[in-house]
Amino acid sequence: MSKQTAAKKARRKKRQTTRNANWLPDEVHAEVEAVGRLAGEILPRGWVFDSDYSNDEYLIWY
Repeated sequence: MSKQTAAKKARRKKRQTTRNANWLPDEVHAEVEAVGRLAGEILPRGWVFDSDYSNDEYLIWY
């Protein structure tokens, strides 16, 4: 891959990252980050996310 192509890919990735981070409203973004922090704390302890019974209202872990 040429330097020019690599630079183009890097610029595109930077634009996409910025766009994706700004896409959610601040309140929703804060909730998503909170869920991510919680998952980071309980996954190493052996908890498993239950996708069958979780929905938009709540998340189930066991």
